[in-house]
Amino acid sequence: MKSCEQPTRTRYGISILAIVVFSSMFVVAGASQGHLRESRLTVNNSGVIDEEFNNSQMRIVQEEELKRKKGEDDEEVIWLSILGRVYDVSAGREYYGPGAGYCGLAARDASVNFATGNFAEEVKDLPSETLNAEQLADIDEWRDFYLKEEKYPFVGFLEGTYYDEIGNPTEELKQIDIILDEYKKVVSVKKLARKKEREERLKKKKTTK
Repeated sequence: MKSCEQPTRTRYGISILAIVVFSSMFVVAGASQGHLRESRLTVNNSGVIDEEFNNSQMRIVQEEELKRKKGEDDEEVIWLSILGRVYDVSAGREYYGPGAGYCGLAARDASVNFATGNFAEEVKDLPSETLNAEQLADIDEWRDFYLKEEKYPFVGFLEGTYYDEIGNPTEELKQIDIILDEYKKVVSVKKLARKKEREERLKKKKTTK
């Protein structure tokens, strides 16, 4: 069996300015293996499910099930979870498969690892208590990436730290989103301030000519 190698971390810049509402059609796996049904799943960037989506149709993933989705055989699927959202990343086997650079993210929720860049170590600490707002924003950008990446279909919600047994956000996820909302406001204010400063400098240059 191939082991995971620690890749060089690439840090993504923070460009989140607002909560993006993303609605799409997903094929959601049923409770029994092999049973699929199509459901309209409307999820905003804070992980909140619109009320129109019937909880009885929601796929709740257990941690033990997720742990088995490592793709150890060529035909096996690969799942990963970020902030409790489970995605099928089998189409990226060259990145997430056994021995690949990001295989340490597969078959578990590696939310903290997305921020720290240490993909080999499994972290049990709560992100809201151990990470700063900028690091949480890094995770949020990854969450947004998987939400929008069509080749990585949404599977369901991982019961545990971020979602409860019926798919409702936990207090931990709510706290993370509160921190993110405040951080985005600060980033937005700073960007507006820098823009105003540039405009003032240009205005002064024009008046001195």
